[in-house]
Amino acid sequence: MKQTTTILGLLLVLFMISANIAGAITVSASPNPAPASQNVVVSVNTTISTLLCPMRVDFGDGNITNYSCSGVMTSTCNRDFNHTYMTPGTYTIQANSTGPTFCANSPNPASGSVTITCPTLSIVTPVTLTAGNVGQNYNLQLQSAGGSLPHAWSYTMDSNWLPPGLSLSPTGLITGVPTSSGTWLVNITVTDSCSPTQNTFRLFSLTINPCSSLSLTTPPTLPDATVGQMYNKQLQATGGNPPLTWSLFHSFLPGGLSLSPGGLISGVPTAAGASTITIKATDKCIPAQSVERTFSLTTDPAPTCSALAIATGSTLPTGTAGQPYSQQIMSSGGESPMTFSVISGSLPAGLSLTPTGLISGVPTTEFSGNVRIQASDNCTNPVSQKVNKDFSITIDPACSPLNMVSGSTLPSGGVGQAYSSQLLASGGEAPLSFSVISGSLPAGLSLTTSGLLAGMPTMSGNATFSVRVTDNCTLAPQTSDRSFNLNISAFPVTCQPLNLSPAGSGSAVVGQSYSAQFVASGGETPVTVSLISGSLPAGLTLSTNGMLSGVPTSSGNYSIQVEAADSCSTGAQTKQLSFPIEVEEASTSCPSLAITTPSQLTATTVGLPFSGQVQIAGGQGAVTFSLAAGSLPPGISLSPSGLLSGSASSAGNYTFSVRATDSCPGGSQSTIKPIALVVSPASSNEISLAVTPASFRMQRRSSATQVLTYRASVPGIPALQSDRGVFVAGGGIIGEVVAPVTVTTSNSVGIATESLVVPVAVARLAEEGRHARISYQRDFSGGPTPLRTSVDIFLTTGATADFNITRLQLSFDNGRAETTVLRNYPGL
Repeated sequence: MKQTTTILGLLLVLFMISANIAGAITVSASPNPAPASQNVVVSVNTTISTLLCPMRVDFGDGNITNYSCSGVMTSTCNRDFNHTYMTPGTYTIQANSTGPTFCANSPNPASGSVTITCPTLSIVTPVTLTAGNVGQNYNLQLQSAGGSLPHAWSYTMDSNWLPPGLSLSPTGLITGVPTSSGTWLVNITVTDSCSPTQNTFRLFSLTINPCSSLSLTTPPTLPDATVGQMYNKQLQATGGNPPLTWSLFHSFLPGGLSLSPGGLISGVPTAAGASTITIKATDKCIPAQSVERTFSLTTDPAPTCSALAIATGSTLPTGTAGQPYSQQIMSSGGESPMTFSVISGSLPAGLSLTPTGLISGVPTTEFSGNVRIQASDNCTNPVSQKVNKDFSITIDPACSPLNMVSGSTLPSGGVGQAYSSQLLASGGEAPLSFSVISGSLPAGLSLTTSGLLAGMPTMSGNATFSVRVTDNCTLAPQTSDRSFNLNISAFPVTCQPLNLSPAGSGSAVVGQSYSAQFVASGGETPVTVSLISGSLPAGLTLSTNGMLSGVPTSSGNYSIQVEAADSCSTGAQTKQLSFPIEVEEASTSCPSLAITTPSQLTATTVGLPFSGQVQIAGGQGAVTFSLAAGSLPPGISLSPSGLLSGSASSAGNYTFSVRATDSCPGGSQSTIKPIALVVSPASSNEISLAVTPASFRMQRRSSATQVLTYRASVPGIPALQSDRGVFVAGGGIIGEVVAPVTVTTSNSVGIATESLVVPVAVARLAEEGRHARISYQRDFSGGPTPLRTSVDIFLTTGATADFNITRLQLSFDNGRAETTVLRNYPGL
């Protein structure tokens, strides 16, 4: 007991001592002062004499941390904290014990301070600024570092200036369009938002270069154009400030051509002749530079087209119902591509005619009739040609008619005597199937599906029944029915006399299917038919049931003898028959086959659609085409019908050979012709839009309707749009069409159509102003520059008089008077 008391007393003394010596708390920060956003080490030193002392540190910016110190008797607890202050200012740091009062006494809490300053403000943009050019947009962002955001930029215009046309924004952005060349020194200051604020300045040098000299590089002689054919020529220039604007300078382009602001001459010329035009290019320099050049442009007449004709014979090959049919209608002359259509009559059901002239399909029924087919070409000089031709076409039935050929009175039989009789049929499609459809067979007899009536009669009497034979025709099964009479005697009977007769003609044609049936009657079945003398024509065979069939391969006159042998129980009977066969030679005279397509095809351009039909003359039957040698341009293919089509993907000069093979009955003919095709590279600069026809006529004091076709070549542009069209006469608008036209492109090429209605009011306004020509114009957007199309509408007299007087010169003894007369002028 005494020992316990002693220990407790000792602990009490120790507690009192530790409470009396509890130490102070000290707080410090390093570095001090420190820049914002830089790490500061906050040190808290505490002398403690307890086992556990909880502590709390407030950094003064809203951040607080808690920790614990522990020790025995008197010990030191030192802690360092890494802390970052983001905003400049002076912060008070407090540290205190949150435990019992004896954990730490004075001072508690302890405090210290730290001063946070702004980072040093500096300009990092080099003193020599990026040079600019007169008349071109300038844009440069000045850069700074340090300080406190936001930064404000300024300069004093009393001491220095930015180049004329440029300005400095408070955010440090130098922008504008310089109007003068030279080198400028400008002192620019940046000020931050620190408290107090910092500022610094830098003297910059900025050079503005003058515009380079503008000059035209396109030669003065432009490439020739051709009437009715698309024309594209991009004018070129060097120097100056882009973009350039091109315009006509006191001159006119040939009819059908137009000049875009981007310098593209395009369109479809409408008249031949030589033109001299002056074109001006203007840049965006300040002041703007302009340069003119006079160009010569020759428009050649459209090439005349050879006469168009349909070369395929008027009698088309015979087809068979249910079998695929193909026949190419061929043309000669004209301008490809050709378009074929049925204008009267009709093709057999299941067949159709493609625009390329291929009759194909699977005929569904027998047919014999005529059809009129029209071929039209793409000739533009003078106009598209059309030619008609009547054709006869025959479709044979799918299967030859099916007939039961056995006689209606069958050979008699006897009770207890074996009976056999083979029912026979001709035509149809094997296999044949026989069945009893009415009545009853004599007791003891049965009919097989192959037509054999056999068995052992058990009862005498006269039986009447009907049998149906059904074939396997693919189009539709055929049937043939016949009633038979069969007498069964109570006593054995002798066999009926055997007879043999032919069913079918003895006339055949080389290369065509042939069949004839030898029919046995009477006797006792089964009956076997065989050849006993003579030779069958090559390609024909005789079956044991008497069917003579096949496809003869050689002509001539043949005489054969066949024999039928029955199975009479009292002794086999035979019957002979002589049969003449005449095989005629098939017509083998076919016109010589030739490819008439020119050796040099019309050139195309990479990415543009290409289509051309290989034309032939002569030959007979279906004609197939194939590549015999060389390689087609990548992206272009040749179809079996002879159509070259696709979009070339690679430029170059390509030479290849095309083979054409016909279906002449006497042996197919084949011909080969080398063909060249030039594929020009696509130009990303060439953007064109043309409308056809470029002109048309309408009667005075009336309305008119015309279908217009817009063709665009716009690399990289998905579509061109026009909201409205206007009628212009004498330089003024006399009407409008408020209807949109959109040319949607694929592979940079697009086509759209418009059904234009010219109101009578528009025609009257033109007449009242004494104008014989109206221009229908549309402006298309969607490309880098606006595009305009123009169609000339000529007002004609009621009789559409077509005279070509454009200038009338009158000569006098003392001089010459001159006046101009417009064609179809209303007052003429």
